[in-house]
Amino acid sequence: MINYRPYTSADRKACLAIFQSNTPHFFGADEAPEFEDFLERLPCPYYMLEVDHKPVGCGGYFLDEQQRVARMCWGMIQRTFHKRRYGKYLLLRRLDEICQRPNIKRVSMDTSQHSKGFFEKLGFVVQEVELDGYFSGLHRHEMELKLDSAKKSNIHNTLINLERELEK
Repeated sequence: MINYRPYTSADRKACLAIFQSNTPHFFGADEAPEFEDFLERLPCPYYMLEVDHKPVGCGGYFLDEQQRVARMCWGMIQRTFHKRRYGKYLLLRRLDEICQRPNIKRVSMDTSQHSKGFFEKLGFVVQEVELDGYFSGLHRHEMELKLDSAKKSNIHNTLINLERELEK
């Protein structure tokens, strides 16, 4: 059973464990204080993904209605749950929410060379690469997804189909 719900302060420990499971391959250890501060301040919508009542992922997004852009933030899946389509589900849930905002025309994000292919499969396009942008050996890829009515419909339909598959 999959449950996608808003983050609460009781989820802090689980989120830090999820972060730790992805360090150092996807996050640098020196990013931990920044993530902890983010969880403390919670400056944007942030969500938990649970499978059979166990927290396996978290992620959020910022909205800038004036600039007509959303920005994905701190999305991650517990390392032992990678390659099971939960990351795709978590991303699609957030994108589907963003698509409900008619003023938002694009979604931006940054990720490393280890995850960029995952986002490219869902339509994100690399805009810029900064070698060693996070730390030595972990390159920062700035990516963008343009939202039009066809893309919004595709995101929604893909989410519905994936949700059905995961609930089997």
